[in-house]
Amino acid sequence: MSREAADQLELQAGVPAEAVVGPAAAIDFPESAKAINGNPIATRTKAPQPALPKEFVQLVVSPQGKGALAAADFEAP
Repeated sequence: MSREAADQLELQAGVPAEAVVGPAAAIDFPESAKAINGNPIATRTKAPQPALPKEFVQLVVSPQGKGALAAADFEAP
């Protein structure tokens, strides 16, 4: 099965692609140390319910939110 087909299976059936085709190969390259890969977060200035996006941002930047992001291998915004 191709990686693309495995990815579709994962999206549609919840079967991890790695279970079908194996883990993805890592490619090391020196330039990656200089890469800036941020995870920005923002709210809309005219949201229909302006308090909700603000609460979401507060959750994401809270210790609980940062812990959840770290557990999923994401950096905090």
